[in-house]
Amino acid sequence: MEDLKKYEDWSKAKIINAIRREFMTCRQKWIAIQRHVRRIEQPDGRKKSLVECQGCLHLVRREDAECHHLDAVGSLTSTTAADIQAYRERMFCRASRLVPLCTSCHQQHHYN
Repeated sequence: MEDLKKYEDWSKAKIINAIRREFMTCRQKWIAIQRHVRRIEQPDGRKKSLVECQGCLHLVRREDAECHHLDAVGSLTSTTAADIQAYRERMFCRASRLVPLCTSCHQQHHYN
């Protein structure tokens, strides 16, 4: 019970951000990205794994691939159980509803 006392002074926004961050780190994005990995042989014979961006079709490093939800996830705006459940269901969609995009294509999609 003592562990919960450290969260007593958290604001609603801080709680929502913590929940959102936790969901984002454990979603199944790597399943969607794995489907688009290409193994490229380098001149020295080693193989390198790159992800094909589904926007521009360029090959990018896995670290530079972002997972885009085809169905909008929206935002988590309250801490009610119903809102958290609905957000979780949108975030944890089927891998077929996720596509890998490079950072540039992902930003262009969301901000243009």
